[in-house]
Amino acid sequence: EGEVVAEVSSLTALDIQLQLIQAAAQRRLADESLARLEELDASQSVPRKRGWEAQTAALSLTERVEALGRTLQGVGFSAAEADRIASRGEVLPAIVLRAPAAGTVVRIEAVVGQVIEPNEAVVEVHDSRHAWVRGHLTENEVGRLHAHDPAGAARVRFVAMPGEVFTGAVVRRGNVIDSRDRTLPVWVELDVPPGRVLQHNMLA
Repeated sequence: EGEVVAEVSSLTALDIQLQLIQAAAQRRLADESLARLEELDASQSVPRKRGWEAQTAALSLTERVEALGRTLQGVGFSAAEADRIASRGEVLPAIVLRAPAAGTVVRIEAVVGQVIEPNEAVVEVHDSRHAWVRGHLTENEVGRLHAHDPAGAARVRFVAMPGEVFTGAVVRRGNVIDSRDRTLPVWVELDVPPGRVLQHNMLA
């Protein structure tokens, strides 16, 4: 979890970064100007309207910086990265994609230089500690499952590991018997022992 799985370059993200850097610089200047006016205001030498205008400008720029920071987070940057861009004026060349959960990369959907859409998958990560197996039960087997094992306990053997038996539980069942092969799909979550790694799409 949290490991880097890909880096994506984006012209749109680059443009937003530049806007954020510009807005942050303008906000700093507005804050400095407001601080000077507040010092002068103590001596009654600054019109109150001018002070209000400076406060409004500083507030508007603060809101713009925050909005641009949220936009960057929406395209994949972390909050810390957005703050760094704003405070240091540092442009990050790519969006770093990190694994959302612990597991193993089982499929890479993109290649170097490929153009990807925001809703397009780049990699597929599976949690090998809690593998799921899809099975198909005949109508007779469905009846035995309910009658003899209401808790949904299951045992699974893999073709690649004929001498091992994995235990688990039925965590999901289909609602309709398939009219083509007269079977009901079930999904079993396995208790994978530490140190054992199951490969994606293994036959069981």
